[in-house]
Amino acid sequence: MNASVQCALRCGAFTLASNAARGIVLGLFLAVGLTIFCSGKASSAVDDAFPKCIDGSIVDADAIKLGQALASHYGHLYFDASIFSNECKTKIAQGLFQKFDEIASLQLVRYFWNDQFLAKLREASGQSGRSCNMACLLIIDRRPLPSESMFRALIGDASLLTTNEGRFLLARSLVIDKYVAGQLMGLVNAIPDGPSKRDVLLYFYLLQDPPFIRANFRQAAAQNDVCLQSYCIEFPTRPDAVNCQELEKEFRAMDGLEGAATLKFTLLRSDHKVLYSCIAGDAGTTLLSWLFELGMFSLNLDLTDVVEGYRYGSFKSFDFAERDIGLLQNIDFGKFRAISTTSAASLVHQLEQTSDSASFLRNFNTSVSFLFQGTESGARFQLLMCKFKNPTADQSCDRRQIYLEMIKQSYE
Repeated sequence: MNASVQCALRCGAFTLASNAARGIVLGLFLAVGLTIFCSGKASSAVDDAFPKCIDGSIVDADAIKLGQALASHYGHLYFDASIFSNECKTKIAQGLFQKFDEIASLQLVRYFWNDQFLAKLREASGQSGRSCNMACLLIIDRRPLPSESMFRALIGDASLLTTNEGRFLLARSLVIDKYVAGQLMGLVNAIPDGPSKRDVLLYFYLLQDPPFIRANFRQAAAQNDVCLQSYCIEFPTRPDAVNCQELEKEFRAMDGLEGAATLKFTLLRSDHKVLYSCIAGDAGTTLLSWLFELGMFSLNLDLTDVVEGYRYGSFKSFDFAERDIGLLQNIDFGKFRAISTTSAASLVHQLEQTSDSASFLRNFNTSVSFLFQGTESGARFQLLMCKFKNPTADQSCDRRQIYLEMIKQSYE
């Protein structure tokens, strides 16, 4: 798949991948690798700062030092930000793109992922000299936004509808955690009618995964349209691919927003037999990568989860076009080999919510436990395991102490 097609899928048919953008994105990933080699014992000042960040007594200067410590170990943190007080989060956020350089700021936005940090990202995106703006980061990170705040802030800027990047941003700001069709339609109605509104909905359709589309878009097999409640998008007629050669040809010929959205619509409407057989016959991972770029997998999965899970048989069923294959019940943990931060957070959340978590935790071997503990969900997983091992003594599972221990391990 050529670069322009990938851009149509992830960026929305506009070119973000300038040399500067490539550099900053590469920097984000290089920084993850470099912190593993450079990780060392945190200074005593930072050690002291973590408890104060938790209880809210931290001073501004120490909050900045703590933010720098978090950014320097991004990708090597075994705890999430939920343990930190709102006071501490606010003081760290105030340093974004000022006290912290651009890469550190982007890492902190991804780590905290709340409205306050995302708003700072939006404000900084308008500044000159930025290599990775808000659209750039929201392409890299597929997670739903925590609220509709971003959309409310963007919709007042009429100029956004005049550019591809602006329309993409409006669509991306509609990907909101736990929002369904009825809530979304209230926001979509705020977008002026016209071709630009249709483009926003096309981007939104591309960004959402099949489970969401099936639950929230009306899609009749005999019709060439999908509807988000009263707003419908009609797609051009395209026959289903009858073999792998035709499927590959369709991917390679796809161009721009309209072509990408139409192909996704066609794939979701088909019976998927050809699609699944072509994946089984693909010796490499080209087709899986293309499908991932097309938004055909759950937002809770990264490409690594998809490729490694398929390779090792970690998914009991690989019917991704019909349902979320990243659900707890669909994971064969006996074949579990790799997990992303996003997927770990999703699975730990499912374990926290299910009444039958003990039956899963009982079957986790040491290697599976280490996989979870080596992500930002490590502390949450440790807390779950503690409660599993001490079901009648919740008080023995001190959340604060568990987080402090995982913080210590992150910096050893």
